[in-house]
Amino acid sequence: MKHDLIVLASAQETSNSVLVALVVILVAAALLAMLMTRLRQATIPGYLLAGAIIGPNALGLISDSESIESISHLATILLMFSIGLHMELSQNRRDLIPATLVGMISTLLSAIGIALVCWLLGLSPPAAITIGLAMSMSSTAVVARILTERRELRQLAGRISFTILLVQDIFAVGILAAIPMLAAWARRAEGASDAHAAPGSLLTTIGEGSLKVGLVIAFLLFGKFILPRIMREAARVAKGEVMLVVSGAVALSAAAVATLAGLSAELGAFVAGLLLASTPFRHQIVGQLEPVRDLFLAIFFASVGLQVDLHAISQLWWQITIGILALITLKALSIGLISWSVGAPPAIASTVGLSLSQAGEFALVVLTVALADAVIDDQAMRVALPIVVLSLVCTPWLMAAARRFSPRLAPAPLAPWRIAASLRADTPDPHPDFMAAVTCRAVIAGFGPVGRAVADRLDLLAIPYTIIELNAETVERQRALGRSIVYGDATNTEVLQAVRIEDASVVVLAIPDDEATIRACRAIRAKAPDAFIAARSNLVRKGIAIREAGASVVAVDEIAVAESLTREVVAHIEKLAEPAPERTGDPVTPVNP
Repeated sequence: MKHDLIVLASAQETSNSVLVALVVILVAAALLAMLMTRLRQATIPGYLLAGAIIGPNALGLISDSESIESISHLATILLMFSIGLHMELSQNRRDLIPATLVGMISTLLSAIGIALVCWLLGLSPPAAITIGLAMSMSSTAVVARILTERRELRQLAGRISFTILLVQDIFAVGILAAIPMLAAWARRAEGASDAHAAPGSLLTTIGEGSLKVGLVIAFLLFGKFILPRIMREAARVAKGEVMLVVSGAVALSAAAVATLAGLSAELGAFVAGLLLASTPFRHQIVGQLEPVRDLFLAIFFASVGLQVDLHAISQLWWQITIGILALITLKALSIGLISWSVGAPPAIASTVGLSLSQAGEFALVVLTVALADAVIDDQAMRVALPIVVLSLVCTPWLMAAARRFSPRLAPAPLAPWRIAASLRADTPDPHPDFMAAVTCRAVIAGFGPVGRAVADRLDLLAIPYTIIELNAETVERQRALGRSIVYGDATNTEVLQAVRIEDASVVVLAIPDDEATIRACRAIRAKAPDAFIAARSNLVRKGIAIREAGASVVAVDEIAVAESLTREVVAHIEKLAEPAPERTGDPVTPVNP
């Protein structure tokens, strides 16, 4: 009994320490995020700085980061799952081949150059290669968010940058898979025995390997054939949280299967997101998952910041400064020169190079895993981690500098061979699922009787439109008919971004839910301030609220019904009031004589 009480008290104390740590982290992250927003900077560097300030090497408000390690690990799983969901390579078909070449070659060159510098500074080959691979990744989260906020994602530099980031995200899968091999190499180089190698017989080893491969194949088959049906069934449920719960279960299940197969949990989550990216539910899932992911990412980046040793930075400032300058220079030159060599104008190539010259959030994942597997030591981590953090902090300034500096290179010549002629035209590439923007482009949210009537009229006028609909069967049926339609909720910002709401001239909200219409109006007006928004409402008082939320015109159902009924009643009364025709006798049928 006494032992049980001690165990219970210990568990309660651990739970309280985790709760206190989370409160401190979230408060600090919120304060720094608001400060960075006020300074018009990205929030992710603010989370890192928050962790560094409250960590054991500064204020000491949190002395041990192990208490939130599980939450931080969950954040990385959700990050890789969301990256997989964004993997829609067909989105930028015109720039896919040249930008893929830029991504592959520049990433390899950056990794080789950084690894060579690390090796010359005395690191072992496995550690140098690991740091080179980690630093070669740029920040998808920071760069994509800045491009979106500045509405530059569909400009030429934004399209090339985003495609390169997608290529780097694919490389991330290989890097995660290579960490165990680099760990084994590091152990052999140190003369240590591989603690992970089981001394069993060859048949046992083959059997275990076959079982792991079987698990992976079974999950891939499940994801390919059964998972879309599960998501379709979840989409039929009226409550939106069901799809969010199912998506979270899929991500964590994939992470568990990958762990059982001897792979990393992050890799499994990435593959799960990749499988869901081909389904019509992708945009809705991303939009629902984004708030949860952002919350966990704030904890993740803050927990990484806890590991930043400010005292070590003051001691190793020259190494860190050289490392940051070398990182930015190597990546900017490699990405910029390769972009220029495949046909991008010099101004665009320099913009892309500077925008992607930082180390990304995935470098934090790789370094953390590498440290746990003893590929790198604490000393290398003390130098590498501040380089990643400070390069992320510098990203908004680097992108601003690129915008000011790149126009000066406009007179510079193109590459003489000009492999990719398509990159010379700075025109947005139309999404394959949607028609190109013309003088007027419409978005119809809700495809009930009202939405169908509007769509039929727009078809007669030859005006392109995109439909947003939450009924999965309707989405499948209309796609089969060739209509441009996206599954999702019009209040979901990710869905609005998928239909390019900022390019729409007219938005029709034919949603029979007044509260959803109000939220949709606000979300649309924030992204498309000049669009004409026509909405429907059930009640007059709700129609007023919808108009205040940003609608240009509101058609109220009860007013329309009242007018229709009034017309019918008046018409019938007028018909009753008409005098009866006079009877003049039975008609006489003439008779031929």
